[in-house]
Amino acid sequence: GEVGRIWGVPDQHWLTPIVGGPEPARALDSLLTSWRDQLEDLPTGTGSESAALVSWPARDVCGIAPLQRHGLQPYTVLAARQRRRGVPPSLPPRDVTIRLADRSDLTQVVGLLMEEHRYEQHFGGVFLQPDTAEQTRKVAARALERDRSWIWLAERRGRAVGLLWVSPPERSRWAKSLVKARPIAHIGYGVVTAAERGNGIGTALVGQAHQALDSHGVGVSVLNYAAMNPLSGPFWHRMGYRPVWTTWEIRPALALR
Repeated sequence: GEVGRIWGVPDQHWLTPIVGGPEPARALDSLLTSWRDQLEDLPTGTGSESAALVSWPARDVCGIAPLQRHGLQPYTVLAARQRRRGVPPSLPPRDVTIRLADRSDLTQVVGLLMEEHRYEQHFGGVFLQPDTAEQTRKVAARALERDRSWIWLAERRGRAVGLLWVSPPERSRWAKSLVKARPIAHIGYGVVTAAERGNGIGTALVGQAHQALDSHGVGVSVLNYAAMNPLSGPFWHRMGYRPVWTTWEIRPALALR
């Protein structure tokens, strides 16, 4: 019944590897073997709704072969953009306006978020539940009640066609262990309706948000995207984001080799 259930299986087993020495790949391989033995002694991990997950630095290529050898696959990527990096701000297409959403936009915001949820299901990163729409509505309503929502809404002739939802630094402190720059903002949602993709709306939304973040002195903005999503990676890379961490996963947890 928790909103976090949308983005993951309920029985999660995380490993935070700390390896070094002259042969870090061998050290990681040994650590994963020991972890597999430990998982066998736990009372959970065998069910279909379990997963074993490891976050590994995206540029540390020595870990890729051991992770693959143990059956793990790249699942999500955390990417970061430093201040003033990326494409210059651009105007939205003709007949499209971009503004900050407010409480009167709740229904449109929830509709766009549910469209993103349904698309993300294809990549194993979203798990729709019977109450997902209601949970999404509650979270969106709280955000829209704030003096500044940090949710940018794109409209074509009054019809919502895209949004970008940012968590400002005071709500992004959880990311302090992942990047060095400060302060940090987090982009939680970015969606453009299927019929409007490729028209420059996403680029304009991100440009508006980046201008606001830069003017507020945000040092780095971070976001997550599904590794297998054919749209997200190329788009966010064009916007100035670079992979920092990759989360590797295997389901169920005891499928780890």
